[in-house]
Parts: sequence; structure tokens; C-alpha cells
Amino acid sequence: MGESFEKAAFEISALIYRDGKTGREIGRHAGGQAYRDLFGGPYLGIHRAELQRILSTKVGMDRIHLGKRLLTSPQAIVPIAGQINLLC
Repeated sequence: MGESFEKAAFEISALIYRDGKTGREIGRHAGGQAYRDLFGGPYLGIHRAELQRILSTKVGMDRIHLGKRLLTSPQAIVPIAGQINLLC
């Protein structure tokens, strides 16, 4: 995915949370250099449709399951034979 993802993704400067009625800022999550300093890498954003296009090109639509929900957070991410499995 590397090059295709890098071309489509962007580094956010911040996530800003706003009140749905007034638009007043109620929270902020730093991005950019502050995020890099804290976590050792960038916080990237990508449009969902673009990510799906890149993934389907690389692995095929038969391996992408749309319309699913992750109900518990993964305890581990385990790469097995070229795929990624979330263990919950």
C-alpha cells in the first residue's frame, strides 16, 4: 500500500471537537509536530473511499468486508500469512 497510501493520506494539524449547536470549540487533539514528538510518527487522515480503493487494488474486494462493526477493541494485531487478524 505504501506509495498509494502516502499519496492519498495527509497529516492533520489538529482534531477539533465542536458543540453541535453553537459551533464552540469544546476540545482539541494536537496533530503535526506535537503528535510526532509524543508518539514517534504522524497522525494521518485519509478519505474512507480512497482507503477502500487502495485496499481493494492491493488485496481484492473479496477480502474486504464492508458494513461490519468491531464491537470490542482488539487485544492484539497478529500478522498471519500476509493478512492482519485482530484478536478480541
